Amino acid sequence: MRIRVLLGSMIFAGLVAVTAPIAGASAAPPQATDGVGYLSVREANASMAWGYVRNQATGRCLEETPGRNIGTAPCRYDNDQTWEWRAGTGSIYNWILVNRSTGYCLDSNSNLEVYAHQCNGGNGQNWNRYDDGAIKSAPTANGMLDSNSQGEVYIHADNGGNYQKWY
Repeated sequence: MRIRVLLGSMIFAGLVAVTAPIAGASAAPPQATDGVGYLSVREANASMAWGYVRNQATGRCLEETPGRNIGTAPCRYDNDQTWEWRAGTGSIYNWILVNRSTGYCLDSNSNLEVYAHQCNGGNGQNWNRYDDGAIKSAPTANGMLDSNSQGEVYIHADNGGNYQKWY
């Protein structure tokens, strides 16, 4: 059973944040309390801080590339791979992911595509986070943020696999 992470008093518990600006050059990631060496989704859940969203199956980081494309790539810990979790719209379970480099939001559509778009509060920009690392596209019945070994990112039916888990 998955438990959705919601807005509430727990948001500021265990605050961990990326406080220094991140240059475009490759740099060591900020130290995180989970001992892995970067700000994980679990910590971002609690803090709404800037951090990295890493795929469990590939170890690659979610990033925005030129042309507002979304994919994964080896983690460089730069602004293209840095995201902020913000309160979404329409439900206490909804969250918005904002890319630090461009200020664009992670967005999805009915074609199950994932891309970056100017933040507009639209339903396709709302995401539900779960305690097991899964991230669901809020407007879909069971569409999860998914990836593959080629670095593609898309929405796919929930299968509980590691390509659908992010930390």
